[in-house]
Amino acid sequence: MNITILLQGYSSSSNQLLDDVNYYRSLNYNVVVSSYSECTSLLDQSIVVNNDISEGVDVEDSMQPNNLGVNKDRTYKVKASHKFFTQSGFNLNFQIHTTKSGLNKIKQIYPDTDYILKLRADMKLVDLDKYVPNWIESKKITVKGPPGSSGNKEWKVFDFWTFGSYINIINYYSIPYATTYYSPESYLTQYIKNTHNVSWEEAKIKYFNFEYDIPTFWYKYNGWLDTSMETGFTGIYPKHITNDRPN
Repeated sequence: MNITILLQGYSSSSNQLLDDVNYYRSLNYNVVVSSYSECTSLLDQSIVVNNDISEGVDVEDSMQPNNLGVNKDRTYKVKASHKFFTQSGFNLNFQIHTTKSGLNKIKQIYPDTDYILKLRADMKLVDLDKYVPNWIESKKITVKGPPGSSGNKEWKVFDFWTFGSYINIINYYSIPYATTYYSPESYLTQYIKNTHNVSWEEAKIKYFNFEYDIPTFWYKYNGWLDTSMETGFTGIYPKHITNDRPN
């Protein structure tokens, strides 16, 4: 079974990212990193896509809080084949872009991949190898549970991490760039629903598997995600962070 981890986006530091790459490799997983040169300086560059220095036109990154809790400098940018929609505080298209570039890297260097886990580069899934067999058995796209609340929508997936077969993850992130403001979670959920022309409830049951228990450390807030919550992940994130590792 050939599994590749795609660490996507900003890490909290270059040392954190190196530690996590080594952790996943110790579990015998392939690793690809799609991030920024400031975060990847300690890594083997053969597994890296530095989205700020690749070929293409400059697309300036949005003023999103970064993993140190301050705004990213305006000089942060990605290189893309074409300009896409941007807006201050709007991170969705940058997530789509860096995910796509990471998946292309997987195609190039790990073409025999059977399963892909796309994961925020500032999060760590602990004891991952104990959970993966059940995710594979589900034959669905596995995301963090429970389904979140989504305003006038019935529910939404969380975009912290996404696991599935190679073809399912490639297809999932074939999603087009957004042309107006969306939250990443709502946009991804709605894309699956509309692509397959099913109801909200059918999409949830047929296409997604929800994982409630895996210990998840979020470096951005220096704490563990609370896996005991019974409702959607809403409000300010630190409300759902605990200092104690979930059992």
